[in-house]
Amino acid sequence: MNEKLDIIKRAKDANLYSNYIEHIRFPNYKKLEPNTRINLDFPITFLVGKNGSGKSSILHALFGCPEGNVISEFWFETDLDPILDSTTRNRYIYGYKSGNVVKEVLYQRSPRTGNPDYWETSRPVISLGMIPEPDGARVPPIVMDVLYLDFRSELNAFDKYFHFSTYKPQRFNKKQDFLRFFSKKLKKALNNTSIERYYSQTNEPKIVLQNNLIQSINSILSKNYTSIEIIKHNFYRDWGYTIRIIDADLKYSEAFAGSGESSIILMIYQISQLGNNSLIILDEPETSLHPGAQKKLVNFLLDQMIQKKHQIIISTHSREIINKMPDNAIKVIYTNSSNRFEILNSCNYRFAFSELGVTEQSKTLILCEDLLAKKIIEAVLKDLNSKFNEVFTVQVSSGGSKEIYKRIVQLMDLDRNIFVLFDGDESRPDVNVNIDDFTVEQSNSLEFISNKIFEKTSVNISELKFSINSGDTDSQKLLKSKEYLNFLHNKVKYLPLMTPEDIIWDETYAKDRITILKGIENHVFEQSNSKDKFYQYNIIIHEDASNYEAILDEFILIWKKKSDESYHIIKDTLSDLITI
Repeated sequence: MNEKLDIIKRAKDANLYSNYIEHIRFPNYKKLEPNTRINLDFPITFLVGKNGSGKSSILHALFGCPEGNVISEFWFETDLDPILDSTTRNRYIYGYKSGNVVKEVLYQRSPRTGNPDYWETSRPVISLGMIPEPDGARVPPIVMDVLYLDFRSELNAFDKYFHFSTYKPQRFNKKQDFLRFFSKKLKKALNNTSIERYYSQTNEPKIVLQNNLIQSINSILSKNYTSIEIIKHNFYRDWGYTIRIIDADLKYSEAFAGSGESSIILMIYQISQLGNNSLIILDEPETSLHPGAQKKLVNFLLDQMIQKKHQIIISTHSREIINKMPDNAIKVIYTNSSNRFEILNSCNYRFAFSELGVTEQSKTLILCEDLLAKKIIEAVLKDLNSKFNEVFTVQVSSGGSKEIYKRIVQLMDLDRNIFVLFDGDESRPDVNVNIDDFTVEQSNSLEFISNKIFEKTSVNISELKFSINSGDTDSQKLLKSKEYLNFLHNKVKYLPLMTPEDIIWDETYAKDRITILKGIENHVFEQSNSKDKFYQYNIIIHEDASNYEAILDEFILIWKKKSDESYHIIKDTLSDLITI
C-alpha cells in the first residue's frame, strides 16, 4: 500500500491530476464554524468524525461543485425543516487549478419563487478573500464526472421492494407473490438478453461484467465468482438493480446475496464506467463489509486512482479504511466550545479515532521492563503531542526481559498494535533478524531461525509456547518462528544506554543538591552503577527509601530540560512507532 500511495503522491506533485478540487471553504454553511476550510491536498481524502458532525453535509457540498450537479438533491427546505440563512446566505467556495493558477468558485443559496432550493454561482467576492476575474465574470464550475454512493442507503431492487416498500397490488396476496410474478420477466431478460415489458414496467439491457472486474470483486469479498450479470429495471415498481451471480456451485440473485456483496458489485461496476479524472464520493463504504474486505476495497480504490487519476473523498468510521494513510489525507471533524464543527486538516491515522472516543483496548500498547522506563516513555510522549497519550498506553510487563520474550508468542496473535521497548542492555545490534536479508535456504531452515532467535533473545525455541495444531508440526513451528522474528524486527525497540537510571542520572545536579541541602562533600558517590547512586542519593536527601519514586520524577524533569542525546533518541523512537 505504501508504494501505491507514493505513486499517487508523485503523480499529484507532477500535476497529473487535472480537474482537481484543491480545497473547499465554508463562509456560512450549516453548523460548520464560519470560514472553515478543508485542504484536499492528497488525491484521496478521509473525513472522520462522530455521528452528526457534518461529514455527509460536506460530501453534499463537494457533490455540488462540478458543473451539472446541485446540492439541493440532498439539502432542501421543508416546512418541518426550514433552511435559515439569517443575515448571511448559506454558501461555500471551492478552488481548482486553471493552468497554474487556483481559481475559486462561489456557490450560494438563492431561493426563487417556486424554487426555494435554488443555488447558483456568483462573481468572486473580495470580502470573502476571493480574487476578482479581470472582466468581472464568474469563474465557471469545474467539469468532471461524479459518482456519489451512500452505502447506508444503497439498496438493490429486491431489498428496496421487499424490506422498504408498502406497495402491494390488489391482484397479489403477498409481496412474495408479486416478486415471484416479476422474477419471470427478469429471468427471461437475463437469459435472452432481451427487453421485457409489462405495461410501464421494463428493463434496460443486461450488463455482463468483464473478467477483470469479477476478479476485483472476488479479491475484495474473498469469493470465487465465475460470472456476474447486472440488469436495471423497474419491475419491482421503483428503478433499481438486480444482480445474478454464478460461482462454481451456485447461481443466485441479489435476493440471496448479502448487502455488502451487492453494494461492492454495483460500486465496482459504476467506478469502471467513469472516465479519467472523475470525482468519487463514498459515504461510509465500510457498511456491511468485514475488516479484511474494507482493506481490500481501499487497495482497489488506490489502483483506480493510479490508472485513471480519480479524486476520491470518503467519510468513514472505519479504522481499517484509514489505516496507514498519509496525515494530510485525513481530516478530523470535531465540535468546538460553541457547539460548531471545526476541521483538523492533517491528522495521523492513529490519532483520528481519539475524536470518536476510542477505548483503552484500541490504543497502541508499549510494553517495557520496569516503572522508571514507563515514566521516561510517558514523559517523552507528553512532549511529543498531547494526542499521543490518547493513542498510546504504556505498561510494565512483570518478570523481566526473558519473560517478555516468551510473552511475545501471545502478543503476536492479538488483534492489537503492540510494541516492546526494552532497556538498552538487551540491544544486540550485531544480530540481524530481518528475514528479507536471509537466503531462501536460511528462511526455510528451522534450525537457522531458532539460532537467530536465541542469538537475539537468549531464549531457546523450546521455551516459546507456539500455538500449533496437530499435523505438520515442523512446518507450523517454522512459520510461527518466522512470525516471531518478524515481531522482533518490526515491533521490538530499545532505550538508549544500559538502564533507565543511566538515562536520567545527573551527577552534577545530585552533588550540587546534596551540597546545598546537606553540606556534604561531593565525593559521596562511589557506586559504579546509576541505580545504586539513586539509592544513595535518596538516603542522603530523605534519610529513608520511601521517597524513591519522587526522586525519579525529580530527575526526569531535570533530564527533559537538558534535552540531551538520549532524550532525542527516545523521542525519535516513539515518533517512528506512529508510522509503523
